[in-house]
Amino acid sequence: MKYILFILLTLSFSTIQAQTEEGSLRTMTQEYIDAYLDQNFDKLATMTHPNIISMSGSVDFVKKDIAADYKALSSMGFKYLSGEVGEPGEIYTSGAELLCFIPQIFTIELNGEKYLSTSHVLATSMTNGKVWNFVSLERQDASSIGIFIPSYEERMGWPDNGNMEKIEN
Repeated sequence: MKYILFILLTLSFSTIQAQTEEGSLRTMTQEYIDAYLDQNFDKLATMTHPNIISMSGSVDFVKKDIAADYKALSSMGFKYLSGEVGEPGEIYTSGAELLCFIPQIFTIELNGEKYLSTSHVLATSMTNGKVWNFVSLERQDASSIGIFIPSYEERMGWPDNGNMEKIEN
């Protein structure tokens, strides 16, 4: 009987921990999306994976790089209206790091028309899901991500961004 109780308690704790990780993941991903919408490039840079910051040379460089990408899209007519977190993928453990692909679903205006656009980020945590950092996958693919995030494993697969979908105004 004690053995069954121990198993039930262990499973309950695992479920609660997984729910906590996902709750934190969703919350922090929404903060990341909101920072993008608000053009808060300082916050975006500090939420970026430490390896990206280190390999780029500084948080300031990452901030300027994100700002330049945003401005390039704006100059082409892209206007970001809103954004939300999609359904997170499976949370993988690789060494001491948790990793998860998460869709970001943006409503964009372009040439007077509205579109839904889905892009993905790779969320990672070295704190068992308490704090998450992000890697935008706009410039990455499955073969190059390992250079920046050595804990990425092929078993995780790779998300498909798909095409923008026109929606009614």
